[in-house]
Amino acid sequence: MLNVAVPDLWEQVERRVPLTGVDPGPESRRVVYRHEPDKFAPQASSPPTSIS
Repeated sequence: MLNVAVPDLWEQVERRVPLTGVDPGPESRRVVYRHEPDKFAPQASSPPTSIS
């Protein structure tokens, strides 16, 4: 399965990439990722709906 964002949402998706719900994250990845318990809160967006 491949999830693809619609064109008007790709920037929001890209801003969410460095966020992780894991705390603490792996030491080797802390340079790239940061902990965010609610990945949708920083962009004031809502979780995506699933289309089957």
